[in-house]
Order: sequence, then C-alpha cells, then structure tokens
Amino acid sequence: MIVYCTKLTALLRIFVGIWIVYSGAIRVSLSFKLKAIESKSWVYSLLVAIAILACGVYVIFTSNAILVTVGTVILVYGILDIIESLSKLYLRFSLTSI
Repeated sequence: MIVYCTKLTALLRIFVGIWIVYSGAIRVSLSFKLKAIESKSWVYSLLVAIAILACGVYVIFTSNAILVTVGTVILVYGILDIIESLSKLYLRFSLTSI
C-alpha cells in the first residue's frame, strides 16, 4: 500500500507541475500577443508567466517535501494569477476609454 502511495504522490506532483508549466506557456504566448498590440503591460505579464513556468518546473523536479512544495507553489501561483488578472482588468478599462 505504501508503494502505491509514493507512486501516486509522484504522479500527482508531475501532473500538477505539467499543468502549471502549460499555464505558464499559455501566458507567455499571451504576453507576446500583448507586445504585438503595443500594450504597456506585456512585460509584467511576461514576468508573471516566467515565474509560473519556474514554479511548474520546480514542482516537477522536486520529489521530497511535496506537500510543502505544492502548497507554496499554488499560493504563489494564485498571487501571480491575481496580479495578472488585475493587469488585464486595467488593460481592458484603458482600451475601452480609447
């Protein structure tokens, strides 16, 4: 039973890490689209995306302390997601006033 538990935690860690890396990659793509329309917030979006990518890679390759790692990464991911959402909200209001 313990053997399956360690395998399941490894699979969970890899699944969550891949999900976070995928989300970061999508955000990198979005930041370059923001750059194409000459938005001022593309740099912030790119920095957030790179931080999310780094968190995802960290989750994938760190095998010990999975609960602390996943908890911390999810917390940082949530904070970065809120910051990026506020940036998008600002962008939306600045574009509608044009």
